Amino acid sequence: TPDAATDAGRDAATKTLKREHESNDAFFKPNAMPDKLGGTLASANDEDWFTWDLESAPANYRLKLEADGDARILMWKRVGNQFGIVAQKSTTEFKNRASVKGSYLFAVYSPTGTKQEYTISLER
Repeated sequence: TPDAATDAGRDAATKTLKREHESNDAFFKPNAMPDKLGGTLASANDEDWFTWDLESAPANYRLKLEADGDARILMWKRVGNQFGIVAQKSTTEFKNRASVKGSYLFAVYSPTGTKQEYTISLER
């Protein structure tokens, strides 16, 4: 079926991506985010944390999550010695223009605790 072919293609592509690595289950142990990454929410309580930097500004960026289930992302920007939440219109995508450079931190999680595979892409 077409859906099975699409699922098989996505599964094959996810396996060839750079993968998140444990232990990145807390905000103080994030993985560095490359341009594209595959990951797994392996248990009901699993959260995967990542960090990335915007080296120059003003600049556009886009962070997009694709998942097999209900995975979502939340993101924070470092402001001085604190992190402020980044406003979002979508639970799976941030598309913004930053006026200043900075460091970002984000988490991938499932609100229902569903185990699932996901892919994240970052354009900057």
